[in-house]
Amino acid sequence: KKKFNEKEEFIEKEKNQEYFEAYQSQQVYLQNYLNGSKDFVENSIDSFLESMTLPVNFEVSYEYNQESNILKVDLDLPEIEDLPTSKVTTLSSGKVKLKEKTQKEIKEQYLICVTGLAFFFASHLFNMSTNIKDILISAYTQRISKKTGIMNDEYVYSVLFSRGKFSEINIENIVPYLAIEDFKHVISYSKTFELATIDPMEK
Repeated sequence: KKKFNEKEEFIEKEKNQEYFEAYQSQQVYLQNYLNGSKDFVENSIDSFLESMTLPVNFEVSYEYNQESNILKVDLDLPEIEDLPTSKVTTLSSGKVKLKEKTQKEIKEQYLICVTGLAFFFASHLFNMSTNIKDILISAYTQRISKKTGIMNDEYVYSVLFSRGKFSEINIENIVPYLAIEDFKHVISYSKTFELATIDPMEK
């Protein structure tokens, strides 16, 4: 009985130590989450970016300022050539047919895709810390310059998301390129959804 009681007491002490260490670890995490220390936020963003996959190619670089509560993001967008150019339609007979999209359809879907990425990343990045009050996302793509004939990085939109206003939208129901207009932004596109080159915002 004595050995049994000693064993149970030892097990209890081990468990209590595990619970205490887990509590301390969670307490440190919550404190960092609230304070938004630079190391904590940057490590969280790096882990998020390394763990995620999307059906399109992209690159993300960022700069976090703990004092001004802003996260600046540069987003290298997928190219319009990466999107499918055909769609499946159902005929009145019930048969399924593959049909080529019009150039206008392709450009609108590309516009939806690339502006949708801004909302996708903002929704995740705001969750890195409550200290992040604003996220400035500036997106660029590779284009051949009409002046030099050389491939350049050209910005096509820039949007400043504020945490308060962002929390009020229902992302599932928005049209991304229209929803951007509710935030401070720079974007220009034609009636056929051709994105123009812009100068990104600074903050």
